[in-house]
Amino acid sequence: SEILAKSINCDEFLKNLNFTDPPYNKIENDQLILNAPADFNLHNFSDLDLKENKYTADISLKFWYLDSRLNYLAEQYSFDSNFYCEYEYSKIEGKYVIPEVYFNTTEILKITKNIVSFSFIQDQFYVTRLIDNVAVHRSTIPFNFKKFPFDTQFIDLRMDTVPMSYWLNDDFYEVKLKLNLDNNSEDPSLWVNSTTFGWSITDYIIKYSETEESLSAIMTLQRDYFYFILKV
Repeated sequence: SEILAKSINCDEFLKNLNFTDPPYNKIENDQLILNAPADFNLHNFSDLDLKENKYTADISLKFWYLDSRLNYLAEQYSFDSNFYCEYEYSKIEGKYVIPEVYFNTTEILKITKNIVSFSFIQDQFYVTRLIDNVAVHRSTIPFNFKKFPFDTQFIDLRMDTVPMSYWLNDDFYEVKLKLNLDNNSEDPSLWVNSTTFGWSITDYIIKYSETEESLSAIMTLQRDYFYFILKV
């Protein structure tokens, strides 16, 4: 008679994770590629200090991808469509390699979430990385005050990734990360002006650089010069 696979809980699932090579879900022209849809959002923006070239922001980054390597677990255990486990990022380090990211921050003020989750949907495993924190950021774009008080400045939220690679049978492999940005990301220029006295947000662009495998959200700030003209 057929032996039914036993069910698995999140503690057991974590024990079975042993993937020290980076994931990929596509091969194109002999290049290993990890395609991952992504959301990158700004929830709050304050304490703009152009003299020190810094500001405070509450940001969230979420990306997810298919990892078929986990399918072998479905041969040993029973997974239903509601299977979902999430772990603090620190708990899976060394057990599962996920794209590593870092931001242009100088100080983390509050970590709301830094988790990795695993879902079993339609006989496939999906992995999600979610980072949500409040931090002091330092813009990587130099300021130009030559046209003060009619100046326009640019500041950025930048997320860089660590290149992924590994050795297999004396061969070196690199995995190219492709973050496919979600077009539904909220435009902070609709609300952020209330917290930036003296400035107006006139543009907001999110873009992903495939060559650098980095993501940037760039805000264009126009100084409200009326105050300075009135003072003169």
